[in-house]
Amino acid sequence: VIEIEAESGGDIHYTYTPDDATISIEWTSSDPDGLYVWPAGNFWAYTPGEYIVTGHTREGSDLTDTVKIIVTPKRYITKLDILEDEIMIEVNTSGNIPYEYTPSDLDPYIISWTSNNPDGLEVWTNGYFEAYAVGEYTVTAQTTDGSDLHDTVKIIVVENLPVSKITSFNILEDELTIEAGNYGYIDYEYTPVEEVITLEWTSSGGDKLVVWEDGSFYASKVGDYTVTAHTTDGSDLSDTIKIHVVERGTFPYDPSLYRIFGSNRYKTGFAIAEQVVSFWLDNKCDYFVVACGNNFADALAGSYLAAVKMAPILLINDDKAQEVADFIKERISKNGTIYILGGPVAVSSKAESILKKVGKVKRLQGSNRYATNLEIIKEAGMDVDTILVATGTNYADSLSASATGLPILLVKNSLDDTQKEFLNKYKGKKIYVIGGENAVSKAIETELKKYGEVKRIAGTNRVDTSVKIAETFFREPVFDVVAYSHDFADGLCGGPFAYMIGAPLLLTREENKDITRKYIEKQYHINGVCLGGTARITDKVLRKLFSASSSIEINKLEWK
Repeated sequence: VIEIEAESGGDIHYTYTPDDATISIEWTSSDPDGLYVWPAGNFWAYTPGEYIVTGHTREGSDLTDTVKIIVTPKRYITKLDILEDEIMIEVNTSGNIPYEYTPSDLDPYIISWTSNNPDGLEVWTNGYFEAYAVGEYTVTAQTTDGSDLHDTVKIIVVENLPVSKITSFNILEDELTIEAGNYGYIDYEYTPVEEVITLEWTSSGGDKLVVWEDGSFYASKVGDYTVTAHTTDGSDLSDTIKIHVVERGTFPYDPSLYRIFGSNRYKTGFAIAEQVVSFWLDNKCDYFVVACGNNFADALAGSYLAAVKMAPILLINDDKAQEVADFIKERISKNGTIYILGGPVAVSSKAESILKKVGKVKRLQGSNRYATNLEIIKEAGMDVDTILVATGTNYADSLSASATGLPILLVKNSLDDTQKEFLNKYKGKKIYVIGGENAVSKAIETELKKYGEVKRIAGTNRVDTSVKIAETFFREPVFDVVAYSHDFADGLCGGPFAYMIGAPLLLTREENKDITRKYIEKQYHINGVCLGGTARITDKVLRKLFSASSSIEINKLEWK
């Protein structure tokens, strides 16, 4: 029995033996006007009712089977509520309008958003907006499913938001030692963390030890120096640190750098998986995880399953299905399992049939990425005390978090009923919200506090957030794994790899490399792995990240 709402479609799943046979099926519906079936077994439900669909083989075997499809009336949104009456934001910035609707599992795309002046403030699907000009604007959310519900919010765009003073400021180390001729970074913390801090730095070393506004410095001469940071917002707070600059060669280590890559995302996935299987799983693997190569959600949700099962993740589409199957066939243990993440739209039935020839296949799927996410976590189990929460509409934060080996709950504008049930079942666990309020709203953060202690990990951008995740979950890593920050392709398979070597997955690019470099330098890390080819992160940038000279060789691990 299949149950589905009117004015929606689905697929009829079936199996046959022998599985290497070529099969052609004729599908008939008991009432094509109410429910129509196409030759591939996909269907569209027009009107409520019960229908019998029959599949009949055409190649002479004369086999039939039936399925009952129950079409329920189309559901409409019964409640739509914007959670804020007024939002204030600075010009030339963006934000998200917090809202909720009932039933929460309906597609948010049936809500349209309009601004009374799109030239000054433009709004898109899911309430995301950008402010172009100072002024007051009214944004309206309107249902388009026939329920005719709407709500409004006033958005005030100003030149500068009111600034609160810093109440506490502290440099995290009393002393720091560095070799002459190197850059370093002074780490500090302050409250309230949501405010932007501006510091005035002074160095007793003058041009021998130069300090910049963000706390980075360059040590040119051997000596002992004192550096003082002073707040400039009128709060009159300060702190100091002693920096010992020693001769070059005091720490006689050269970086060890590696690049794991292929000519495309699928081959890069093979290259990463080969390292996992050959070095950590003794050339045979009990589990493989396979996900769509054209989207990020299922693969990132699957990073936790991969960590629990000690499995590599591979990307797949119909064209690459045989190549993926051949790779797995040579490396999977006897009676091993291949997990497919997502439904047939993500990983097709054709690809599934090819994979079944090389191992036992188990598909984990839900009605959408969020439901699939929960099915994946359910399969992996919850034998951990921590849950990460990240947006399901962008990849950056969950990509960085995929190296932690922890469950990642993907969310949209609000928690749906099944997510609330999941959180209630595991009430009391530590919850980390990954990313800023534009990614996971303040409203969701507040709601999460019903289920456990909540802490947000967010930086000024995705690269900085990546560093914050590394600082939170990786205390003494031997390696750092880096991937390109503004595309998900190379990093998708990298989370389980980074987890297995105990390394953070740092997102970076040429424009933001100093953020990553400062973290690596501050931790005295000298071993690095770059995922993907030189088109995104060049060898020059990779060497700069690890303060390596041009003479340092980068070991190339290419899948061809």
